[in-house]
Amino acid sequence: MSTLTSAKIMFQTGDDDKRKESSLDISVIDKTGQLVASAADSYGLFDNNTTNGPFDLEVLNPAKISALRPGGSLVLSWTPWANSIGNTDEWHFGLSLTLAFSDGEHVAIQEGGLRLTAAQPTLTFGL
Repeated sequence: MSTLTSAKIMFQTGDDDKRKESSLDISVIDKTGQLVASAADSYGLFDNNTTNGPFDLEVLNPAKISALRPGGSLVLSWTPWANSIGNTDEWHFGLSLTLAFSDGEHVAIQEGGLRLTAAQPTLTFGL
C-alpha cells in the first residue's frame, strides 16, 4: 500500500515581494480533514520575480493517495508584516506543490496569479 513519503512546495514571486517578516503556515489536509503534512516559517525575503524553494513540509501522517485525491486540500495561511501606521505586506505569487509516494507516484499542483493580503490571509486549493 503506497503512502506519502514527502511533500515539497516552491513559490514563484511576481511583482510584489514577500517581506522577510511575513510568515507562512502551509498545510496539506486529507479528504477527512486530517492534517497530513505541514510547515510554518517566515522563509525570509522572497524578492520580486524570484523562485524560492523547494521547501520540505513535515509529513505527519503517511496517507494513501486515495485519502488525498480527490478531496484533499492545500491551505496557505499567512501573517503579513505590519507597521504601526497600518501599512502591511502584500504578496503576488504562484506555487507548485509535489507530493511523493512510496511506490514512486507523484501528485503535483501548480497555481499562478495568486495574492495574499491582510484582508485575504488564507488560500485553499484542491488536490
